[in-house]
Amino acid sequence: MYAHGVSSVFRNIAVVGQCALVLAGMTTLALWPPRQGAMVLVPAAGSAAGPINVALAAGASIVRAGPVAGSVVVIGERTRILDRARASGLSLVAFAAPRGLCEGALPRDVRA
Repeated sequence: MYAHGVSSVFRNIAVVGQCALVLAGMTTLALWPPRQGAMVLVPAAGSAAGPINVALAAGASIVRAGPVAGSVVVIGERTRILDRARASGLSLVAFAAPRGLCEGALPRDVRA
């Protein structure tokens, strides 16, 4: 009886672990920033001036303030923005911008 209970516990742990991995993978895919398009730039430390200046210097367009303090929603090329941030010493994280943050703010030709 004891051995049967232990194996079912391990089986349950394995199922929960697999579900957690699937959810983590789906979340990562949903938040992965596009190569080019709308994204949220979040500074690891500092004010909103850092991400705004970096984005503008990289040729991106500012859409609006982001959902997190100091973050901004921009339209631009991910590689150019992150390379410019690295060159300026700014620690920046980019996420895909949820459609709700961009509704009504994007030009007609950028909307999907």
